[in-house]
Amino acid sequence: MGNKQRRPLSTSADTVSKLANAHKYLTIKEKKAIKKTWIRLGVLQEKFIRDIWLLCAERSPRIRAILQLDEEPNGGADRFDLLVSLVQEFFDRLILYWKLDDEKILEESYILGVEHGHLHESWFQSIFWDIFLASMADTVAGVQMANISSAKLAFAKYSWRKFAQIVIGQMLEAFTEFRSGVMTKTVPSTAVSLI
Repeated sequence: MGNKQRRPLSTSADTVSKLANAHKYLTIKEKKAIKKTWIRLGVLQEKFIRDIWLLCAERSPRIRAILQLDEEPNGGADRFDLLVSLVQEFFDRLILYWKLDDEKILEESYILGVEHGHLHESWFQSIFWDIFLASMADTVAGVQMANISSAKLAFAKYSWRKFAQIVIGQMLEAFTEFRSGVMTKTVPSTAVSLI
């Protein structure tokens, strides 16, 4: 019993790569939780995205300044509305069109990071994304409160947070590579700055 020989761990490049990228993929259960939340939101999807960004702006004066909510006569409403619309379309594409396909999430998020490449580096700080992740989790909690157990609510928050971490991780990788001039992935020529 105690003398049983253990099978050596595989150290092939493929295995190491799979282990390194394990956090980049959603489980079937996580995908269901995300899709269920998104569908449940229905016509409130825009409000969901808006609430996330407004909560970010409330938590960080720097994010508020970046969003230009106080600088224009209408509080930056047109620019902010465009941002909300673009984020909603991005989530629609990933969740409904691509059905949360892992490779498409990585690919689309990478392209989005390249599209952010023209932004000033100080605008793409990790603290901003920590605030975004916390704001998303809190907003999901607000949406999911009715008719859901605390365990399901916790799992929905976890699933959305993981989803956002995957998206943001790929965006940051692409942003950093774009800014350094060394791209490791091919990006379609149509991936021009839309932001």
